[in-house]
Amino acid sequence: MAFTCFKCKRLIPGDVKSLFSHLRTVHNVNSSSTHFQCCESNCNRTFSFIRLYIRHLHREHKENQALAQPANILHQPANVFNVDEDDEQEQVEGVQAEASDDDWDELEQEGITDRVALFLAHLRSRSSQTFSNINYVVKQTSSLIGDIVNRLKTKTMSLFSQLGHDQNPQVEALWQDFSDAAEPFKGLETDFKQIKYFTNSGNFIQPVKEVLPGSSYVQQRDSATGSVRQVAVADTYQRVPLKPLLVKILELPGILQAMMEWQRKKRDVRQDVFDGEYCQSHPLFLKEVSIPLLL
Repeated sequence: MAFTCFKCKRLIPGDVKSLFSHLRTVHNVNSSSTHFQCCESNCNRTFSFIRLYIRHLHREHKENQALAQPANILHQPANVFNVDEDDEQEQVEGVQAEASDDDWDELEQEGITDRVALFLAHLRSRSSQTFSNINYVVKQTSSLIGDIVNRLKTKTMSLFSQLGHDQNPQVEALWQDFSDAAEPFKGLETDFKQIKYFTNSGNFIQPVKEVLPGSSYVQQRDSATGSVRQVAVADTYQRVPLKPLLVKILELPGILQAMMEWQRKKRDVRQDVFDGEYCQSHPLFLKEVSIPLLL
């Protein structure tokens, strides 16, 4: 069994939870997203709510078998208005989906930290973002979320107290959940803590610092005299090691399978340079497993 990712159009082996694990880790799609599209068997229905999408996959495509090729939605008619009578009725009813193992996005404390770390990773990946900007975002966002969650916590606990349930163990656990949610960036407040978390998670590849032949001059202030002078420093750059990067890419769900399917596929037309005579006859690509890279 496999399901097609509507973002990268690849088949993701496993059940629905495997599909959503791929969407969350690779494409940053979560329960707050507002667009989901079914790519199973030329279905192409779209959904604005995660629970509607999950319910649709279970009802309509539960026994879906792995397709030879992912569906291409670019050449299929799509329901761009995302509306039919059944979906409208389900939305009006408040999307009352049963709590089960389909709740792939239910967050525990560890899940909140992982989600925040993913948010920071995407923020840090943008070249326009400086460390000072990221720290400012962390500080302001943390303050905003804390104010909102603490307000909700106060009102919720006040209501439970009025109803006489303030000593209930489940209410006490809810209090702790509120307290945890009020500090989403706890343990990730600084650049040092973020790098440490990414490294410990096993999903961060430490760049290697290399020295260039040239040098640059920078201004340095003498702390004793207060005078400023120019000092020559060696030019450096950072590179990401290719081997561990490839390991991480190949460990992503469905990536290695997609590469193997690409390698076994027989084409009638030349789609890229690897379909040419040179690559087809090269000894390196005649091996059972080979991954061509275009650099």
